[in-house]
Amino acid sequence: MHLLWPEEMRHDDVLLFLSDAAPYMVKSGKSIQIFYPKVIRVTCIVHGLHLIAEKIRANYCKVENVNKVFLKAPYRVAIFKDKAPNILLPPAPILTRWGTWIRAAVYYCEHLEIIKSIVNSLNKEDAISIAKSQKYFRKQALRQI
Repeated sequence: MHLLWPEEMRHDDVLLFLSDAAPYMVKSGKSIQIFYPKVIRVTCIVHGLHLIAEKIRANYCKVENVNKVFLKAPYRVAIFKDKAPNILLPPAPILTRWGTWIRAAVYYCEHLEIIKSIVNSLNKEDAISIAKSQKYFRKQALRQI
């Protein structure tokens, strides 16, 4: 606060306390109201989106397996680019970056059928990731998502 008001502390000018919804932050927000009477604690919407993305990731962790089909496999990448020249390779979501999971979900929604046909055209004996991905693509629940 001394950076904002070096000459004096202006307690009535502190209006907002932005935090996540963790219990210790809720408690902190209530505690600082003693010093800053006009402060309002607001939960950052980005943290809410992060929690939603984490829930989605936990329910659809099989997406990671499709990425492994093309990881360090130049022959399979060439097949992919031959069959789908205008589509990028499946994205590799990063665990700590929730936006990458949302982009991956959108990617698979838009390109599910072509990805499915490419993976199903590969030999399941070549890699465990191919066999697992083919098994996941056969499940009827995949279409309900």
